[in-house]
Amino acid sequence: MTTVNSPKLSMSAQVGIVLVGYITAQTLLVIAAYLWVYIYSISIYTAGDQAYYDAYAQNSSPVVAVLLAGPLYFLLGRLLRKRWSAQALKLATATGILNLFVSVPVVFSAAVDNVGYHLSAALLATVAMIIGARIGAATPSQAQE
Repeated sequence: MTTVNSPKLSMSAQVGIVLVGYITAQTLLVIAAYLWVYIYSISIYTAGDQAYYDAYAQNSSPVVAVLLAGPLYFLLGRLLRKRWSAQALKLATATGILNLFVSVPVVFSAAVDNVGYHLSAALLATVAMIIGARIGAATPSQAQE
């Protein structure tokens, strides 16, 4: 097995990577949810009023998160493995724990519907990111450096 000599990261750099990764992933999930409601409203069901689409967004956003959180966080874990192979598992675990520490209190304090969808998306994202960091491999060009 070929290993990549990745640079040792300082603690502040690790915290920065975890925060940027988490915020980026969550932002992409929000954009995907808005994009889905937009596509639905202009092409699938165009007869609804504003209240209908608001209610639809509340119900469809958790489903979009469940469908996309796993692949998105998996790819983020692979990116961590590709860039910082030595610290990838630690960074992925920290990002996943941050995701759980933010998601679980928000779900229970906001009295949202579909609690199961929200919690399963957070747990799926955490597991997928750790798996991505664990099995992600360096590219052959990096292995030669």
